[in-house]
Amino acid sequence: MKELDLRNFDLVVLFFIFYFLFTSRDADDHFDDQCPHSLFGRHRSAAEVLLQVLVKEATQCVECNLLLQAVYNFKPGWINADKDGKWVRVEKWSTYTVKLFSKRISIGSFQMLHRSKDAPFYEPEKPEDPKPGSTDILRRPRAQAMKILSDSSSKAALNRASQWLSHCLEHDEACEVPNTEFMPKLLIDVGSEDDAINPFLYKPTEVTPYACLSYCGGPDTEDVLRTTAENLEAHYESIPWSKVPLGIRDAVIVCRGLKIRSLWVDSLCIIHDDSVDCCGDAAELNRIYLHSRLSIAALEPAKCKSRLLGPQKFAHPAWQSCFTAGIPLNPKEPPLEVFVRPRLEENAEYKEDLSRSSLDKRGWSLQESLIPTRRLCFNGNEMIWQCLCRTICECGHILWKPQSSGFGRLGTHLKLKRLKADVVLSRPQPAWHTFHKYDRYDYVRSCPGYPQNPYKRWRDIVVEYTKRDLILRKDKLNAVSGLAMLAREGLPDDPLSQGDGHPEDWSWASVNAPVTYKFDEPVDIWKHTPHLIECVKVESVTCLREVANDETSSVVSGEAILTGLVSRVKLAVMLDSGGMARAYVRSANLRSYKVKLDRPRSLTIFSRERQRDCWMKGACQHGDDCCKWTMEEHDEKLICLVLFTWTAPFLLLKPSTSVDGAFERIGIGHHAYWESEKCQLFEDEEFATVKIV
Repeated sequence: MKELDLRNFDLVVLFFIFYFLFTSRDADDHFDDQCPHSLFGRHRSAAEVLLQVLVKEATQCVECNLLLQAVYNFKPGWINADKDGKWVRVEKWSTYTVKLFSKRISIGSFQMLHRSKDAPFYEPEKPEDPKPGSTDILRRPRAQAMKILSDSSSKAALNRASQWLSHCLEHDEACEVPNTEFMPKLLIDVGSEDDAINPFLYKPTEVTPYACLSYCGGPDTEDVLRTTAENLEAHYESIPWSKVPLGIRDAVIVCRGLKIRSLWVDSLCIIHDDSVDCCGDAAELNRIYLHSRLSIAALEPAKCKSRLLGPQKFAHPAWQSCFTAGIPLNPKEPPLEVFVRPRLEENAEYKEDLSRSSLDKRGWSLQESLIPTRRLCFNGNEMIWQCLCRTICECGHILWKPQSSGFGRLGTHLKLKRLKADVVLSRPQPAWHTFHKYDRYDYVRSCPGYPQNPYKRWRDIVVEYTKRDLILRKDKLNAVSGLAMLAREGLPDDPLSQGDGHPEDWSWASVNAPVTYKFDEPVDIWKHTPHLIECVKVESVTCLREVANDETSSVVSGEAILTGLVSRVKLAVMLDSGGMARAYVRSANLRSYKVKLDRPRSLTIFSRERQRDCWMKGACQHGDDCCKWTMEEHDEKLICLVLFTWTAPFLLLKPSTSVDGAFERIGIGHHAYWESEKCQLFEDEEFATVKIV
């Protein structure tokens, strides 16, 4: 038999994919000739019917009847005009998605959601599925929304947020303040709606509920009002309202609407020209946010000089319209109201949902989002409530379309030892992506082993944190210190009691780039439990911290003295076949390995040079000593130090420019475990004691 030409086969498959994706059907193509809803089952979630069939079935199918009403609301007149060649595609996943066609032309598409009769909360999931033909099938728990209020500063909006808070205070014991005796050193008295005084600073002498503000300062913050030693006494009397940024003014309005009289804002509740006060408050941030009644999160805008309250985009009729269904329902229930939401171009919608808010790009805000037990979020589109037990957005899309950032999952596990009660999740819970990094921490859908491993939790924090921006590099440790304290509480007494047990590492802080951890990936899929074998001996570690009694505060200076296997190497940087800069190290035995540099370097070998292939393929390719070098040519005095087994990671070090005889890290590499049993960079087995600063 003739062998199949896979290249031609791939072309055929590609042709059919493009045909079905980018061509429409003619009116005489095959369509389903019955009610589309009767076709939905375990293995089918979409149907295509001619408009005439849908009109006919609507006389006996309540769902088809509702579907026609939604089509009429979306495209008035389209149904009653010439029906020839018109057809409808119905997709029934978590929501109805309806696509209209006239012969080969797409007329548009929309989604259908029902208005929650329990607003401002979602209707709960029922344990049993609705019976066929029941009107309950129209109230699908994941296809619901609320009327989105047009302005988040309105009385109605603040009342809705107040209902969310009151419900949580009454029903969610896990969200209660863990320590009822803690209070920040300074708070702002915002007054009340009935007594709208000028806010002023005060030192709390008794426990009182307070809110925290999480926001973006923005690029032009030099003239933003801050509390200093000079104006502290004046701020005790009154904070000049005209000088308060608009975003902070709105936070005051929210507090008054929620009947929370006290507010903590970093710019006003920290004495900024007092280094002791600044360091002390940075060390207390985890307690300040954890013990707040809630955190007000300004996901947008990107600067505090702009308002966080105001008109909401999703309330515009062009984004979502509503009609009352003219179908018979249970007389004990309110009329069914249906939202028709025009569907965006698919890729644009996907990108919009996965894009990060301005606040989620900020380094400091990671702990501000994970530490509190409650958050009220504003993004200019809608209001969002997040607590450990539930997540609610006004438009309901979190129920069926997963969002970019998770709240409460990782944060809950970090706070487990401080919570007063177990978390009881409400239903329905937000939808989730299979690739979402925080899904492993979901109480219901957690993977075995993940939530119990505090080291993996810390590494996930580092991965997320290093993607974010910091204005001041010196804040790199301070801005995550609160999370470090919580993560440390979850560590076992014996750090070697877990298979990959090693406390938090801080080497990532020396790198101004996103950090990933790959060394434990083989372990996650291995059926055996590995035991880590260290290849270095820690002789001593010393560290001088900004706050002496806070192990997570910024480091002023430090050094580690290690004894282990070292190799003297040379470094080369060149372009690969794709035009990307790659770095390699090579020992005197001419074995080379790829490394990742902490900071970019200029190219040292160019595409036409003879040694390029020798470096990239890991050994000399010409056999005429073109790669040979001696220690006298070891110009940069670089060394590699192996750390431990599994993937044999090693540090790339250069002589320190500030401490004689010491080394500084400039990169990291690893030996892939499938290449050989031993990393050939270290064939000569030279042990040395190295001081790293």
